[in-house]
Amino acid sequence: MIKTIISRYPKENSKYIYNLIEEDIKKHKKSILIVPEQYTLQSDIDLIDSISFNTVMDVKVLSFSSFKSFVIDRVGNPNRNFLSKNAKIIIITNILQEINDKLTIFSNKSGNIDFVNSIASLISSIKDNNFDDEFFKKIEESDDVITKLKFKEIKLIYDEYQKEVSETYLDNEDSLSYIIDVLESSDFLKDYNFYFDKFDLLSDLKLSLVNVLLKRGNLVTFSINLDKDYLYTNKYSDLEFFDSSIYLFNKLKKIDKVKEVFLDEENIQGDDIKHLIKNFEKFNPKKYLNKIKNIHFLESSSTKSEVENVAILINKLVKKDKIRYKDIGIYITDEKEYLN
Repeated sequence: MIKTIISRYPKENSKYIYNLIEEDIKKHKKSILIVPEQYTLQSDIDLIDSISFNTVMDVKVLSFSSFKSFVIDRVGNPNRNFLSKNAKIIIITNILQEINDKLTIFSNKSGNIDFVNSIASLISSIKDNNFDDEFFKKIEESDDVITKLKFKEIKLIYDEYQKEVSETYLDNEDSLSYIIDVLESSDFLKDYNFYFDKFDLLSDLKLSLVNVLLKRGNLVTFSINLDKDYLYTNKYSDLEFFDSSIYLFNKLKKIDKVKEVFLDEENIQGDDIKHLIKNFEKFNPKKYLNKIKNIHFLESSSTKSEVENVAILINKLVKKDKIRYKDIGIYITDEKEYLN
């Protein structure tokens, strides 16, 4: 069973998971918290700040990449060499040169580094999401001639890439598949509890890792940034705020039974802000009848004066109110208006 911590506020989800990890520490259980690459350091800091222990040995905060390294360091390398990003680019460039005569839309592109990088990313997506021959056959049924030709050439490039690396190298996606195979057939990490935080979406390959952990008997907990009203009703079906989160939630339900834990919103400061959050995108928003204390409007004559006024306000918040820059967010409707 997958335990899902559900709230529309990511910070509250993280706090709840940190509390669960603290309970694991007290019970002498080992935990691994997996977060996106860019959040590893901050999550490590936040975890230590949130629990009553100054140092912990039985908890690791990892990304998928560092988790792979963590496992490989303990179970050993496969017989193939790991393929770096630069080596992958070189291999794809060579392939484009070798099969150039077979290409039409993508001919003479081997010298275009942006195109080569795009093909490298596309190959990663194909492998990450388990796109098989059946997927490409469905594309061939398309009425769009250009689309059919593009995917035909993409498939040709992909097949040549697979021939080149299959016996000798492991790229990023293959290395994760190797980890999945290792965990599936061993008792390594069997006593660990796994927590996944700050993910809006996971590829099929990464979900395969989750599936293997569940089959082994590991406790798996996910935080999902989602409003429960969006989850079980259709009244917000025209909005896209939580589309990726709902997609992830439904994917998890296909893997195993899901136990939902919905967090309350009592710690959100300001009833007026709570009201704004609930009604901002509603077709028929309710009017807030109490005195507004936490929402302010700043009218400016131009985008330039608007930027200047916002800068003055931020300066005041930092210097007088001791607000930190990391706690300030700026949201704009059209960034092109503010480029100059």
